[in-house]
Amino acid sequence: MLKHLIRMVFLLTLFYLTNCQSDQVGQSDKDATINGALIFNRNCKICHGIDGRLGLNGAKDLTASVLREQERIDIITGGKKIMPPFKTVLSEKEIQAVAAFTLSLKQSTSK
Repeated sequence: MLKHLIRMVFLLTLFYLTNCQSDQVGQSDKDATINGALIFNRNCKICHGIDGRLGLNGAKDLTASVLREQERIDIITGGKKIMPPFKTVLSEKEIQAVAAFTLSLKQSTSK
């Protein structure tokens, strides 16, 4: 329990130290994917890794995930297990952009 708490405090501290500003999300799907990548790199790569495969602290391999976009949005918004919720950190459009980007990780590995 203490180990889990220390890990959570460390992740949250690291998260808040690296998030001083939010990114603006563009209008097109291409812009959303690009901005989703920037937002992902700022907020998610610590545990998921730059390519979505890292798996630090139990983070899922996003390239192997079978979750649909809405399911990803729900997890990003509300968090899951040790992953913190991002509903108060990112806008709805930013969360959608990150979800779209994570789907592109899966597509890029199947090519």
